[in-house]
Amino acid sequence: MCNFASIPSIVGAVPNLVIAGVTGLEPGFLFIAFMPLAIILLIVTLPIMLHQYRASFGITDEHRVEALARIDPATMITSKRDFYASIIAFAVLFLGFAIGPSLPLEITPPMVALPVAGFMLVLSHKRANKFLTEVGWDTVFFLVGIFGLVVALDITGLVDDLGYWIQAVVGNDAVFATVFMIWIPALLSSFLDNLPVSVLLAPIASSPELLAVSPVLPLALIFAVNVGGYLTPLGAPANIVTISFAEKEGDRISFLEFAKMGTILALIHLAIGSGWLLLVNFLMGA
Repeated sequence: MCNFASIPSIVGAVPNLVIAGVTGLEPGFLFIAFMPLAIILLIVTLPIMLHQYRASFGITDEHRVEALARIDPATMITSKRDFYASIIAFAVLFLGFAIGPSLPLEITPPMVALPVAGFMLVLSHKRANKFLTEVGWDTVFFLVGIFGLVVALDITGLVDDLGYWIQAVVGNDAVFATVFMIWIPALLSSFLDNLPVSVLLAPIASSPELLAVSPVLPLALIFAVNVGGYLTPLGAPANIVTISFAEKEGDRISFLEFAKMGTILALIHLAIGSGWLLLVNFLMGA
């Protein structure tokens, strides 16, 4: 769920942020193009999962239901000041991501996110050390390394060569170009992490030659790497994190068990998404 639910938001997943940063994709357009698709995928997914796991559902004890109903969400708020500040911060982020790129100053998502994060960190300075220790520094340095690698590939001309090869394969066929940019990155993301695939293919998806063939290729790439991420358990960090926590709780998810649900759903979602993006492509006049 958390893989395909992230496609309408530029900050829903790191690959989205990377691809949008390279391609110049506007957050508002991403939301409008993909929110209906995310809802469709949810509607398709729920009956499949309920059918698959219905036999394992049980009856909860009555006293547990009553205890849950007595919980007051307000008791979870330990600081009203931080709570209201967080609401304001989220509102600023949402508006900044949605309308920032269209303003005369061309405010980019990092220009919105970094000041807001800095302000919230200063506001909660007594817990700043705790927050900083919880940052995924391994992911940060991984990003630094992968961007350096892609720049090196760009300097050596490999990215351009790959772009010329893809352009030669797809030709001037908008339908084939869109389908190609969905299924090939999705398959790559299934056994590679979807982040390197995003970083490598984002410059190609935004090349003027390919955009002239199909303007939805950046959208197709975002959809591909998110959905392709659950063709196998290794495709996305969300899978690894969930499987790790499940194992800690004694509920191990095997590769085969994941494939019975994740791989089948990914194939169904890729088929639906291909049709959706071809429709978007048609509506945009390609």
